[in-house]
Amino acid sequence: MQLNQIKTFLEVCQTRHFGQAAENLNVTTSAVSSRIRLLEDELKTQLFLRVRNDVRLTEAGERLIPYFRTMLKTWEQARFSACVESDPRPNLTILAAPGVWESVDPNWIKRFLNRQPKIRLRLETAYSPQIFNRLEQGTADLAILMEPHASHDTMALKLGEIELKMMSDSAEQEVDALIKSGYIHVDWSTSFNTQFFEFFPNYLQADITVSTAKIAADLLVDFPGSAYLSTHLLEKISPLVKLHPVLRAPEFKVPVFANYAASSSKTQLIECALNCFEFI
Repeated sequence: MQLNQIKTFLEVCQTRHFGQAAENLNVTTSAVSSRIRLLEDELKTQLFLRVRNDVRLTEAGERLIPYFRTMLKTWEQARFSACVESDPRPNLTILAAPGVWESVDPNWIKRFLNRQPKIRLRLETAYSPQIFNRLEQGTADLAILMEPHASHDTMALKLGEIELKMMSDSAEQEVDALIKSGYIHVDWSTSFNTQFFEFFPNYLQADITVSTAKIAADLLVDFPGSAYLSTHLLEKISPLVKLHPVLRAPEFKVPVFANYAASSSKTQLIECALNCFEFI
């Protein structure tokens, strides 16, 4: 199995069109067909159903998508690691939960680069389980998320708190009415969910639950409703949509932690990065 076969498979999954996949990959359509055919032969199973101009995934093809995405991601990480080892410049890989990137001032990265102008910096977003695995594997140097990582070799430093306010697309809305209809639940963190359900003990489940506040904000552009959003995100989206505080809705705070290996050889770089981090 070759890397270009995996890339081609994922591109066809995305476009559902061999010709478009070929154009995106800058190869011929026959090359795309050949790679998929070789992949199917090697796996001894059909991955796509070709009906006229329609390309559909088989059940086997559907099951392979997450595995191939992981394989491609692992390869990119390995390639980055190899490049880093051959480069004498210092390097740092920072992972953060999506909610953190959305909710804090990104200028801390600029301040860090001003202090470390020769550094090679890799920034990624991931969810907590992936972040914890990357820390354990040593493929991430610093993780910034809304919960500490419990490990004998991991340092967990609280950086501050993100303030969350319940906002609605309409003014003068009451919290009791919105929580029953139109509320979009953002899965900020375990801390947020605990506070939320303590205040709303009879609450069952929102019609829409999203993994990041940015999705909720995008939905509120076109759909009536409400969601808990961070102050910084509200400032960024205010030119796009006018949102209003929900009357008598509680405000919540979620902590943000920096997690890194206590035995890391990059402690000085990590501490420099954290010294540049600040909430607005």
